[in-house]
Amino acid sequence: MKRISGVVVVMVALAGLAVGASGASGKSSKCQAGFTESRSPAQLTVSGDTCANARKVAERAGAKAPVGCIKLLDRKGHIGFRKPCFQLGYSCAAVQRNQRRALRVTCTRGARQIRFTY
Repeated sequence: MKRISGVVVVMVALAGLAVGASGASGKSSKCQAGFTESRSPAQLTVSGDTCANARKVAERAGAKAPVGCIKLLDRKGHIGFRKPCFQLGYSCAAVQRNQRRALRVTCTRGARQIRFTY
């Protein structure tokens, strides 16, 4: 009986380690954006970092230049992205979408990745 309970304890411990490892494996997860302004980062996705840190990076990158990376191209609402853009150790790049009125931004730092739309 002691041998069976010992095996069960070992299996439960290994299962706990497996669950902990899968949580830290860097899989992509969606985060609540938490931004309240009408024009702000949305659809926040993070891989390898916390949601809180992802919000900070997205908030800074989504600010208007010179502090942030967003630049207004004209009065028609067309926007661009400053190159190069570095925020909190992340290197950020963007692809223009919706006739230059929206951006899909990707910020990377090693294996960590933060993506959002602006």
